[in-house]
Amino acid sequence: MPRMTTHDAFRSGVDAPVLVTGATGFVGSALVQALCARGASVRALVRDPVRARTQLAAPARADGSHSLTFVHGDLTRPESLAAAVDGVATIFHVGGHVGHHGAAEAYTRVNVEGTAALLSAAAQAGVRRFVHTSTPSVIADGTDHFGVDESHPVPARHRSPYPASKAAAEQLVLGAHGPRLKVVVLRPHLIWGPGASQWVRGFIDRAERGAGVRIGDGANRIGMTYLDDCVAAHLVAADALAADPEVGGTAYFIHSGEPVRLWDWVANLCRACGLAAPSRHVPRGIARLIGSGCDLALRTGAVGRALPVSRYLIDELTTEHYSDITRARTRLGYSPTVSIADGISRVAAWYRATRGALAPRA
Repeated sequence: MPRMTTHDAFRSGVDAPVLVTGATGFVGSALVQALCARGASVRALVRDPVRARTQLAAPARADGSHSLTFVHGDLTRPESLAAAVDGVATIFHVGGHVGHHGAAEAYTRVNVEGTAALLSAAAQAGVRRFVHTSTPSVIADGTDHFGVDESHPVPARHRSPYPASKAAAEQLVLGAHGPRLKVVVLRPHLIWGPGASQWVRGFIDRAERGAGVRIGDGANRIGMTYLDDCVAAHLVAADALAADPEVGGTAYFIHSGEPVRLWDWVANLCRACGLAAPSRHVPRGIARLIGSGCDLALRTGAVGRALPVSRYLIDELTTEHYSDITRARTRLGYSPTVSIADGISRVAAWYRATRGALAPRA
């Protein structure tokens, strides 16, 4: 079946609006801009519309109308979602609670219960397409995963409440797939780019302070997704659902299409920004012990705030997690366009122009 263009997918029929959750976040804001640039009528679900207007803007159309509107709502307040989804054809559910450890209740409230509430509102409103942003961490179990595809099982237990909540949310979304509501779950690997990227800001911040440290032997290969490719994956997923509903009801891994040695990427990024690459080294075993100690301190209440490391984070920084994206290529038409080298050049240019002033410290 021939694929619709992005323009057709979002402006077919009665030009129904699309809804984006997490619209002021790193991925959500870029997705909103891309949708507006393609002529879509976009609703941004935000908790603070006044502040959101200072963070997001869309150019007026030729007739003077605006393609972006802000809807006051919150995933943790189900009663606020009905107005947001009314008349919507497609939902991009990008919003969520992100982190590597902390209270499980916070992750559950937003990522699981919030997703359930949004799905319920979508079903009642007759929404036709639902593109859900998940994470490859749903299969993380502290071991290497190289070349795995979507058939790889989700572990019974996770080391962090974040992947546990995202795995539960995935099951809710996939369970909602049916004749009326078509769903796609995207699992983009390590999303990065200029601006408020937690990964970029975290490594650059440490390099600026001379505090960069390599953890493990530096040989682990991972998948990475440049921001532009992540946004493109969301657009082609919605296009594919509009053109062929049979692509729905499943998850898709997303990344740049090339395996990356994480610590080579860190070193190359730092050098491109004119900073020193990490020169100190902490063995993985010692780092895991430190991470486990931080986890224990949080669980027992010995500390009352999040600590900089956890066992889950150490495993993410030292294990291989690179998946097969054949399903996304063949069924969604996903084709990454930004190489790792090109992405580093773009981030370095942004950093030299702003010295990181546009992004909060990670």
